[in-house]
Amino acid sequence: MTFNCKRFLVSLVLSIGLCCAASAQMMELPTYYPEEVALQALKGSATVSVREADDYFLFSPNSGSIDVGIIFYAGALVPEEAYAPLMDNLARRGVTCALMKTHPDPNTRMMNFADGISDSDMSLCNTWYLAGHSMGGNMAGTFILNQTDKYRGLIMVGAYTSTDLSKTNLKTMLITGTNDLVLNRENYKRCLANLPEGYVEHEIVGGNHALFGNYGKQLRDGEATVSASVQQNLTAEWIIEFVK
Repeated sequence: MTFNCKRFLVSLVLSIGLCCAASAQMMELPTYYPEEVALQALKGSATVSVREADDYFLFSPNSGSIDVGIIFYAGALVPEEAYAPLMDNLARRGVTCALMKTHPDPNTRMMNFADGISDSDMSLCNTWYLAGHSMGGNMAGTFILNQTDKYRGLIMVGAYTSTDLSKTNLKTMLITGTNDLVLNRENYKRCLANLPEGYVEHEIVGGNHALFGNYGKQLRDGEATVSASVQQNLTAEWIIEFVK
């Protein structure tokens, strides 16, 4: 068989080109922005006070606190401000919420859980839960394993945990949407074995992945047949019922 140098070089150039094109496509990550309703929720209201700290936004009920706090972590690539309406919804029902700020480096994100909340703000509530959306929920599950004496439980929305928590006494709840096409259902079902006994599941009929926040349509997500306010109201109701 005769070696064809010209054909080899052409093939090599084409292969390199295809690889570069594929790499470029993989690096084209979507950019999401908080919607106007989220930016308004960050300003607070007559019923909810919002204070910005170095690593988080604190949503405090102005009256009717139920002495429960939730530390909430955003999904990957989603600005934390997008979850302000959900935090506002919970605070109006009496729950103090610390919405963690994200970090450009994914490996740094989990560090905020350990060091971000000040002692004075942690002292506002006797009972705290960790919560998160999508990748944020998975990270919360990883962090809480070594903090079970500090937190009462874990709340995951559009998420699952790959960390084995089955031997803990953590109260655990998962909320998903039937039209969520971002959530890996196979992994979700498999990872249910990682949860403590008595975990609670809720499913929002017509809900999708993105409407737990307010940042527009998410890549590869399903179309929701409910509004963001409906999805977030249901989420807040179930969370309040769970933490009381």
